[in-house]
Amino acid sequence: MATAFAAYPPTIMSLESDIRVLRQVPFLKPFEEEHLRLLAFGGENRRYRKGQPLFSEGEPAEGGLVIIRGDVRVPNRSRDEEGDVFSTGTLFGQRALLTRKPRSHSAIAVSDVEAVLIRRTLFVRVLSEFPPLAERLYAQMSAELRGLTEQAGVLVGSAD
Repeated sequence: MATAFAAYPPTIMSLESDIRVLRQVPFLKPFEEEHLRLLAFGGENRRYRKGQPLFSEGEPAEGGLVIIRGDVRVPNRSRDEEGDVFSTGTLFGQRALLTRKPRSHSAIAVSDVEAVLIRRTLFVRVLSEFPPLAERLYAQMSAELRGLTEQAGVLVGSAD
């Protein structure tokens, strides 16, 4: 089931504020000002009302969704808890920026939310236009993977 949202065109003020928020996203750390501007300008601004789903588990992911304003809850599937709440600067769908995978979880607006959808096609186009950027992103992702692998090794070693 497709999620309903309100799309609106970016204005100069929203473009600048979107860039400020994109600058806070850890995954986008390798991106320079011009790259963030391309993402903000080419992204789709979306608004969700309190209680409205942003997306549902299993839904096709078209790209990454960055929270510009508001709070979003990701329900916890494995426990009776309500889940975790995320806010400004959170990127949902990092994996979806590079691969075609369904959403691995659902997300619901806890308050009125403004977000920017960065479609996979836009993200890949920016990387292909700027090879040094793609290299920096690859290096960052490789370092994160190495860190996770080391953490997993420590956890496995401590379970013995």
